[in-house]
Amino acid sequence: MRTALALATVLALGPAQAASGPRWATFAGVHVGGAQDDLLALNADCRPLADVGGFQGHYNPQRVADLAFGFSLPHFDHDSAAAAQALGNAALCQVDVIDGRMRGWIVTIDRMVVGATFYPNPRDTLTPSKDSVRALLVAAWGRPTAPAPTLDSWLGTRYRSYLITDRVAMPSGLKHYRVIIVDVSACSAFDRRVHRFSHRGTAQAC
Repeated sequence: MRTALALATVLALGPAQAASGPRWATFAGVHVGGAQDDLLALNADCRPLADVGGFQGHYNPQRVADLAFGFSLPHFDHDSAAAAQALGNAALCQVDVIDGRMRGWIVTIDRMVVGATFYPNPRDTLTPSKDSVRALLVAAWGRPTAPAPTLDSWLGTRYRSYLITDRVAMPSGLKHYRVIIVDVSACSAFDRRVHRFSHRGTAQAC
């Protein structure tokens, strides 16, 4: 019950969010399009792209781009050098939310939040189930624009959000899920830069 109340609280709309985007542009106090400095109030640990190896040592530029835009990118480019250039002065922020029951990986470019992925804590027996998260998202964001058994989507011209059930199950037997929030214009701009730096393929809108 405490976890459900905590989640309901952090999903509540604030006046700043309501004025700057749809309801699904914010999750657990993280607002896509907001300033990196605002994450400090959530005790986020933010590091420049050059230093993200400190986060468990495997967050290369393509992985960082995937955390920000992965589900919205029109295609995945395997040119790591081009991805690094396209990310520019990006930073990767790590933050625990909902009383530590979920962890967010937030990507900023030019110190603005462009995308984030939130995972449940697989080692926490009180991590909210996907069904409880979905119910609270529907209460906070409204019904999905495109509902589906393993993918709920809240779609807009500027912001998109998703609740995804992954195929891999956690040790507890519960399905793994992710909550993703994306700035669509930042995603499209990133894809344009990747193609400009890789000199191959054609950029597409996210």
